Amino acid sequence: MTEQEGVVKFHLNHSARPLQGVDVEELVHWRSVLMRQGMIGADPKRYDGYGFGNMSRRTDDGFLITGTQTGERDVLSLEDFAEVTHSDLSANSVTSIGATAPSSESLTHAAVYLCSDLITYVFHVHSPHIWLARDRLSIQSTASSIPYGTPEMAKAVTDIVRQDSGIFCMSGHEDGVVGYGDSAEQIVTSLLSLRDLSIAE
Repeated sequence: MTEQEGVVKFHLNHSARPLQGVDVEELVHWRSVLMRQGMIGADPKRYDGYGFGNMSRRTDDGFLITGTQTGERDVLSLEDFAEVTHSDLSANSVTSIGATAPSSESLTHAAVYLCSDLITYVFHVHSPHIWLARDRLSIQSTASSIPYGTPEMAKAVTDIVRQDSGIFCMSGHEDGVVGYGDSAEQIVTSLLSLRDLSIAE
């Protein structure tokens, strides 16, 4: 059975107040690029119509991340983002602020950022082509038994990211692919290149 998208599985302590003085322009731009490629968004033919994919950027206090179930929106504004100011992987908890609650994948993003101060962006997309070709393309993957948004996923992600692969798949999360690094452009370029390679072979 396909796991339902957008279900928050961690304990969330969210303060519903508007973010102030936060620049989301870069994330909005790259989200639009990935949305045109069908790697982020919402489609009634996919995942029961639930929004899919999320993006984040490191901040001084934590990280900025797209809000839960914003996939159907063509263009996001500051109100569609939340800032995660604290995360505790062992306690399965996230603290955040913003006009909207953070993505259900926030714990996974937190695990990536905790691995290295050099990681500035984390982009979680959905690509059936990459996901199905993950073994053939030797892309590191979490175990199929591990569901998204859980401490188990966070631990598995930490183990992979410490090997600095730049991209990994979530075998237990249909079509889930995560890219991370210090350049948003490089992450998107790598994701699209892998997608094209997976189609070509």
